[in-house]
Amino acid sequence: MTRSGDTVTVSADTWRPLNAIAQTLANKFGIVISAEDPDLVFAGDLTDTTERALPAWRAVHPNIRVYIPKAWRLQVEFRVRQDGTPEDVAALLQQVVVAANAQSPFSYRLDTDGEFNTFVPTRTRDAAGAVVERVPLFDRHIDIPAGTRTIAEDGEMLAKALSAQTGMRISCCQSLVAGVPWGMARVPFEAHDEQARSVLERLVRLEQGAEQQSKQRSFSANSNVYWLLSCDPNAIDGPRYCFIDLHPVHGQCW
Repeated sequence: MTRSGDTVTVSADTWRPLNAIAQTLANKFGIVISAEDPDLVFAGDLTDTTERALPAWRAVHPNIRVYIPKAWRLQVEFRVRQDGTPEDVAALLQQVVVAANAQSPFSYRLDTDGEFNTFVPTRTRDAAGAVVERVPLFDRHIDIPAGTRTIAEDGEMLAKALSAQTGMRISCCQSLVAGVPWGMARVPFEAHDEQARSVLERLVRLEQGAEQQSKQRSFSANSNVYWLLSCDPNAIDGPRYCFIDLHPVHGQCW
C-alpha cells in the first residue's frame, strides 16, 4: 500500500487477494470488512504444488495432487482525508468489488449489515471453465437448537450445520489473541432457518457484549472483529476443508 498526496493505492498479487485487501483495510483503517473464498474447481484457477510437498508425504500419497488457488492481481486507488482515513468507506469497499469483478474470472458482491461488511463470491468457473453461479457458503440457511453454551460452541454448531449441507468439513472459529481463545462466554442462543452469515454476526455481537459486560478485552482492544473464510480447493484423502478464522480489527491512520 502506497500513498501519494491524498491518493492511496492498495494492491495484492497473491492467491487470495480479497483476503489480503480485507486484512489491510481492517488493520490499517479499522474497517470491519470480511472476505469469503469462491468455490474453486476449474484447473485453470489452481496451481499444482505437489512437488513442494514433503517427500515423506508424497511417498504415502503417490496418486494425490496438491493444489492451491492461483494467484491474481487486484489493485484499487482511493482518496484519503488529511488524517489519512478514507474519504468514503462505502465507496471504497464497492470499488474493491468492481475491481475484483473486472480483474478476475470470479464475481463478488458487497454485503453490509450494520457494522459488518463482507466480500461475498457469487460466481466461479466450473470444471470446464465456464462461468457459473454458485450459492455462497454463508448464504445457506441453518438451524441451531436452543441452549446455553459457549459462543465458540455455537460457532462449532454453525460449522457442523454447513458441513452437513455441503459434505465439506468446515471448522469455526480459529481465533486466539494474546493466548486467549475467542467465544468463551456462555450465553443462551438459537437459530431457526437463518442465513449462516447472519448467525455468525450475531455470535460476534454476543461476544462483544460479553466483553463489555465483564470489562475484559480478551479478544481485541476495540472488540471489532472480521472473518476470513478460506476453503481448500483440493480434497486429500477425503472431503474438502473450509476454515472460518476470526481476526481483531486494529485500526490506525496514516
